Amino acid sequence: MKELRHFMRDIKFRAWDKQNKRYEYDIQDADLSETERSMERFGDYFPSEFNGKLYDDFDIEQYTGLKDKNGKEIYEGDIIKIHTHYIFYGTDVDDWDDEHALVEWSEEYGGFFIYGETPLWEVLFEGNPKDGFYHDYPEVVGNIHENPELLEEDDD
Repeated sequence: MKELRHFMRDIKFRAWDKQNKRYEYDIQDADLSETERSMERFGDYFPSEFNGKLYDDFDIEQYTGLKDKNGKEIYEGDIIKIHTHYIFYGTDVDDWDDEHALVEWSEEYGGFFIYGETPLWEVLFEGNPKDGFYHDYPEVVGNIHENPELLEEDDD
């Protein structure tokens, strides 16, 4: 069984505590019998039952199984920075630009996406993609709960 685990990705979750404005990590491992743990507040709602009450107090986000350029785990709800070098030959355009993208789960496509229709895995590289621009490997720079302004900067 140990050999099979080598090929499986970690299934992990974190929860954004709306009341205390902080993350609880590895909630899939929560031992609800430990009274010292703040995870006790999940009571009977996690992990055996998911009902509306859990979602009233917490936002549950899944680990994508992927890491950023610094080895940081990328979760649903994270904001990644994609550093791109744009060169248009025959013009004076030769700029680096930072774009921020929210990592989201798509029910429709069954995977983690950015910009609504771009699979997350498509931007996890360093080099030239099919569009010819050079990209640095993306970096987690925040999350939707603590840094929503990062996404607003790109709208300007």
